[in-house]
This record gives sequence, C-alpha cells and structure tokens, in this order.
Amino acid sequence: MIQFTAKVADNEVDLLVAKPRAFETALAVLLEQAKAKCAGYLNVRFDLPHRPRTTGWKSQNHHLRGHVRQLCGYTGFTMSEMMQIVKEDTPSWPVEFREFRGKRRMIHASEADISIETASEAIEICHRIAFDNEWILRESSE
Repeated sequence: MIQFTAKVADNEVDLLVAKPRAFETALAVLLEQAKAKCAGYLNVRFDLPHRPRTTGWKSQNHHLRGHVRQLCGYTGFTMSEMMQIVKEDTPSWPVEFREFRGKRRMIHASEADISIETASEAIEICHRIAFDNEWILRESSE
C-alpha cells in the first residue's frame, strides 16, 4: 500500500491525481503489479487530509491511552476491550467494512490513523464514561 496527500482535479471525464516525485518508483511498481495481477485495477480511497498527531508524553495518544487504562481498572476489561468500546462510542472514529469468511465485518481504524479531532472526541468519550459511572480519571499532569 502506498499512501500520500495529493492535489486532485476533476475534468468531468477523468480524475487527475498529482503524484509526488518521491513515490514515482513505488507507484510504477504497484501499477505494473496491478496490470499483471488485477487487470490494471487498484483500490482507491479518498479522504480529507488531517493534521498529524504527536506521540509521547502529554500527547493526545498518551492522554487517550492513559484514560482507557484507568477505565480498565474500574471495569476489569483489557486495554483492547476498553479501547474497542471507546472506538465504538466515538461517532467520528473511521471504520471500514471487510468481507471475511462470508461475513461483512466492521473494522475500526487504528489509533495511529485518526485525526486530532477524532482523538479529542475519543478522550471526551472516556470522560463521559467516567462521569456516567461516577469514576475519577486522573489527568497526566496531576
């Protein structure tokens, strides 16, 4: 998979995507594979660009995972289980549907792939879960 942000134009017949020079070789290889294996077809996903999030101390990622960890202490759920609940309760969390073993399955995006707005919303969901259950979440600066 190759992913990049590009300028896109629509001339009413074709969709034109400006390819970054840094990806020319990788795109050429992918296009050759598509011609050989998939009759020239590729999966294409369009999304609005979003600002990258930071990681590490005092980042949204640290904040979110810290709250999820605290909620695990109250609920007895694992990190994976509690994070799944937060993902499901966050309306803007990206999902895609994939077919596997004859079933259509909803797959939530990784935390690494969400926007800063979605991360903020997920943190607020953690606060709401705690408030609704009269639990106290400690902020990392405390």
